Amino acid sequence: MLRSIRSTALIGTLLFSGVAAAQPSTPAAEDSATESGKPGAPPAAPAPAPVAVPAPPPPAEPEAAQSTEAQQKKAKTVQGAGLSSQSLTFSGGDSSSAAVAETSSTEGKDWGFRFKGYFRGPMRIGIDNSGTTPSASGQLQFHAPPVTPDSNYTRWDFTGVSPGPWAELFFQYGNQRVMMTTSIASYNITSGGWRELQDQLGIDRAFLTLKFPEALGDRGGMAWDVGVFSNFYGALGKYDGGLYQTFIIGRTRLAGATATADMDLNDDVKLVLEGGFGAKMDQMYQMYGGNKIGVNDVAATQPRYDYPSWVPYPGQNVQQGTNLMAHIHAGLVINGILTGNLHYMNTFVRDARWNVASTGGTTTRPSDANVPGKASIQVMGIDFRLNGGYLGDGYIGYSYIKASHAGAISDSIEVLHSQGGWQLSQNFFQDLKNPNHIDDGTGNIHTVAGQYTFSFASFMMRPKPFWGQAADVTLTPFAMYNKVTGTSASNTLLSKLKYGVDAVYSFMPMVAFALRADVVNPNMSDSTESFYILSPRFVFRSEFVTHEMITLQYSRYIYGKAYTDSSRVEAVMPWPYGANGTYNIKYLGSHPDENVINLSASMWW
Repeated sequence: MLRSIRSTALIGTLLFSGVAAAQPSTPAAEDSATESGKPGAPPAAPAPAPVAVPAPPPPAEPEAAQSTEAQQKKAKTVQGAGLSSQSLTFSGGDSSSAAVAETSSTEGKDWGFRFKGYFRGPMRIGIDNSGTTPSASGQLQFHAPPVTPDSNYTRWDFTGVSPGPWAELFFQYGNQRVMMTTSIASYNITSGGWRELQDQLGIDRAFLTLKFPEALGDRGGMAWDVGVFSNFYGALGKYDGGLYQTFIIGRTRLAGATATADMDLNDDVKLVLEGGFGAKMDQMYQMYGGNKIGVNDVAATQPRYDYPSWVPYPGQNVQQGTNLMAHIHAGLVINGILTGNLHYMNTFVRDARWNVASTGGTTTRPSDANVPGKASIQVMGIDFRLNGGYLGDGYIGYSYIKASHAGAISDSIEVLHSQGGWQLSQNFFQDLKNPNHIDDGTGNIHTVAGQYTFSFASFMMRPKPFWGQAADVTLTPFAMYNKVTGTSASNTLLSKLKYGVDAVYSFMPMVAFALRADVVNPNMSDSTESFYILSPRFVFRSEFVTHEMITLQYSRYIYGKAYTDSSRVEAVMPWPYGANGTYNIKYLGSHPDENVINLSASMWW
């Protein structure tokens, strides 16, 4: 007990000494709208500086005066069942970074232009000397990007410890009632890397948002998204996918519409209803027949895989069909603090047509096995979110995925690190003993995941609000567990678990020190496939609460025997180190990198 009291006193001394030394400045008036997107959602108007008392504003002209009721109506927003459709894909990817503003409406009734975005530009270098070939054995090697099992965003092993490049720009025009959003995105910044054209996502979203906050009178309002956009459900983070950067319910990638309504049941409880329907505007075609590089006279009914590098890989030897989706959500918000939601999503294919013009095949029709036919991915789930102020921000959720012949499903849904059905099959239904075996994508996945962020400064300074403009220690534990059932091969009935904790000590405005630890077990029945990561880092910025961040990080990887045994034939390394999604160490030429250096700059606005 005495040791616990001393530890608490030490943390309190460090925090309050930082508060005394920091003396944060008051944000400029023109930045108030932007600052409202910082962690903890600070007040709409900044508090006055302690050294001066501002003069009261001049009396408003009678014709410009507004009643309190009118002001409340003007400020009212419509809450959805997930993240806002106008959310950036990433909001920093780090618990020490500032969060992206949730609001996207312009002030007042006049039409106006808004520009927001996020970029991350990393230098990532893997260092290793464990070559397995005679010419490389014992030689120091450098790899950019690093050769690690957690480096691929669309693989279950992904941790987000050293994320890759990303840039996303939102161009918006409208007013408080109507908003047009168009985005440009890319996961490669070409001047510093290989000019892979498929990395340039181009115009990624384009849609209209219509808001009717008075549609239900004093009880609530409605909103409507129409166009090509994404909805986000099951996000572990408060503003994005969390430290794992994924969604356990699903992100949509469709053209269509989503309607949202919220209604006050009483002073403390709000009901939220949301539903949508959409379709992919087109689908990736599977090429058939003709000559393949290195292979002579491929039969006209045989799938081909000699796609140019700039064409996205369509998946396994199953033609993707016309994708439709329907989804519905219902939830309760209690005192604006605790939110609970029920979710159902179904993306499906009912397409028995094989058309030369739409699929790019030869004039010879392939067998029925190569047409899309019938397929679906259904997701059912429940989740809870805590916006607890000094109690912290947290998320916990459960999802059940039922997939049937998922290879024909395109990326109409992104769920559990998988963009579409063939990636879902590779992540959860692949026969690890025979990686060349192509599964048809049928099976079930149970998932439990959560993330919780606790600020010691916010808790110790209660009930006084704390917006982050002083020294602080934050802890963020996170975890995800998956269990696979209902597959055709017994050795694909896996249980997967990954978890970790991220601690950040902001001891002065311009520098913070952080330490993250991760444990990843892709196969809980085989401990040799587990690996561990310890990542200390320094974070540099211009002040405690700001828009930019420079991170200098070192990561030490500790691998199980499956990653270092050159004689092992089972595949453990993720794509792109193997044509079918995984690869074994015997043919990789070296063990995965044990040391990774990451120097990264990022900014949101």
